[in-house]
Amino acid sequence: MSCKSLKKSFHPKPSPQEVRECINVAFWGNNAYVKKFINKYGAAHINKKNESGATVLMFTAMQGDKDALAFLLEKGADIEAKDRWNMTALMHAASHGHKDNVMLLLKNGADTEKKCKDGRTALMFAEEDRFFKIAKLLKQWPERQRKLKERQLARELDEITKTVMGGLTKALPYKPLFKFLPPGGSS
Repeated sequence: MSCKSLKKSFHPKPSPQEVRECINVAFWGNNAYVKKFINKYGAAHINKKNESGATVLMFTAMQGDKDALAFLLEKGADIEAKDRWNMTALMHAASHGHKDNVMLLLKNGADTEKKCKDGRTALMFAEEDRFFKIAKLLKQWPERQRKLKERQLARELDEITKTVMGGLTKALPYKPLFKFLPPGGSS
């Protein structure tokens, strides 16, 4: 790798003011600016928090921009980061009624059982704010994941069985235990 290409792989370091500005801009839903910031400075600052402990991911989850949320998750945003109230991005998405964001966060491993300081979960926020489709999704998610895991384990077991049985068949060629005689009794 040449020095020129090595230099291109490093990102400049933003000032603390620029990091704060990026987080605050995310609050107002300017996700194009956030993407530009991350592309310019890299993802090292993606999990920085503002004064209330909120991250860019939390604000993006609140705003409802699924593509921007996917971009942040792809860049390594901490899906379980908590603000000063111990709220996660999943709780913010659920309390603002963004079903697509809730689904995306769940598919990326967000924990449905996390509780904020007053003991509420994402499900409780969705129910309180009357987002019943989101509440239904959050209620069904653990069972859905359990069934998915069972199917995945069954497929893996089938593959292991095929591999083992295939190996045994090759290692132990079939030899009949009994010699069957044709009708009439002699061979």
